[in-house]
Amino acid sequence: MDNVPEGLEPGKDYVSVVASDNYGNGTAAGDILGEQLGGKGKVGIIYHDVDFFVNNQRREAVETTLKEKYPDIEIVTSSGITTPNDAEKV
Repeated sequence: MDNVPEGLEPGKDYVSVVASDNYGNGTAAGDILGEQLGGKGKVGIIYHDVDFFVNNQRREAVETTLKEKYPDIEIVTSSGITTPNDAEKV
């Protein structure tokens, strides 16, 4: 769970929250992409376009990792989608 469900009380309704490291996942994705491209090239980033903290963290981490660690990789576009049909337009 990345968020505690609304209305539940810690210690009464649950004892723990397990969350993922979304920024770390984005950093890892950026590193994998950078390594696979040999540190240079052009990429486009397509992301789930909702204003949700975990999505924003992953996208930000990928873009930051590429810009800071792989300066010869150019992000030519970064565009969000909200439905599967949107992916066809990007």
